[in-house]
Amino acid sequence: MASYPLHQFQALAMGLEVSGQPFLWVVRPDSINMPLQEALPPGFIDRTKDRGLIISWGPQLLILSHPSIGGFFTHGGWNSMIENISIGSVPMICFPHAAEQRLNRVLMSDMWKIGLRLKHRDDGFVQKEEVARVTGDLFHGKEATVLTNSLKHLGEMVKKAAAEGGSATKNLCEFCWAFSIRLGHA
Repeated sequence: MASYPLHQFQALAMGLEVSGQPFLWVVRPDSINMPLQEALPPGFIDRTKDRGLIISWGPQLLILSHPSIGGFFTHGGWNSMIENISIGSVPMICFPHAAEQRLNRVLMSDMWKIGLRLKHRDDGFVQKEEVARVTGDLFHGKEATVLTNSLKHLGEMVKKAAAEGGSATKNLCEFCWAFSIRLGHA
């Protein structure tokens, strides 16, 4: 979960609005230090009510696997990224906040080609125009097909590794066996 200063939160909102894309935005109450209505730019809800929905919580896997979802704006946390990959779901936009999230952004955008990164100023601030541009690129840019195909391929690899006889399953079994030997239960 990420929290941002008010000016960044408002730039994200305005970028979503300018993008023209439909959206579902999960804004946890503890991610902003004031009521949502006060944090959003004036008139935002009215201007986006026909194409946007803001909720305080949502079942991430169910949302990401729904056919109407076409992209995932994420802080780049490992669990969020892996959940999305494991269901071979949707390309991502990564806006890292802390910890390993910057490294995950490199994996996502540069190595695995399953997401896009936002360009930011030297102080880390991302402008609304950049949010709108990258959101548009995710759906309509030249990378959109590459992102979708890469994500499907990576999702298939994960499913194969997790299946019976797959590398992840074998490694987990070997770990459990070695652990049980150390505990004297083998």
